[in-house]
Amino acid sequence: MALILANQSGYWERTGDAAYADCHDASDATAVYSTGSTALVGQAIPFGTYRLYRCGIGFDLSTLAGEEVETASLGLRVSAVNRNLTPFNLTIVDGSNLGNPFVVADYGDLLAEVISYGLISTSGMTEATEYDFDLNATGIAAINAAIAGGNIRFGLRSSRDINNITPTGYEHIEVNLGTWFQLTVTTLAFKPWAIVI
Repeated sequence: MALILANQSGYWERTGDAAYADCHDASDATAVYSTGSTALVGQAIPFGTYRLYRCGIGFDLSTLAGEEVETASLGLRVSAVNRNLTPFNLTIVDGSNLGNPFVVADYGDLLAEVISYGLISTSGMTEATEYDFDLNATGIAAINAAIAGGNIRFGLRSSRDINNITPTGYEHIEVNLGTWFQLTVTTLAFKPWAIVI
């Protein structure tokens, strides 16, 4: 089993749009944050205009060179949950098109990433609590394909963002950035061939 800490993390914020489509489908974020301690994921309409938040995470896979990943899970720490939260599925998606460093245009690049690599419901989440969720076969395949290149990036999106569902209130959570994001993997054990003569 290997534990890999994130070496890149941040989030994009789109604000100020009176129409949800303008906020959801925008090519650029209003701002990108990659040096703070927390990130928002989800969407909201707090003061008559829409807000949408997407998150990015990067991992160095060099310690897995020559290995094949069998199982993987993403660990994170939820730092705050709005008491009026509308539950959603926090969803891992492909982040291979994200920049290094992150740029405002990455927000629009994540719009097309709708295939889940794994998800967890925000229902019942509490603040200052760590959660782990398993990557599915698609997510594991993405890790294995990325090992040769040495790194992988994921996006984190709300399922309601992915499904283009207009928010009616607060639909976001706050998570800790940096090494609070942890990728835990198990690799296939070496299985020698049995030669029968």
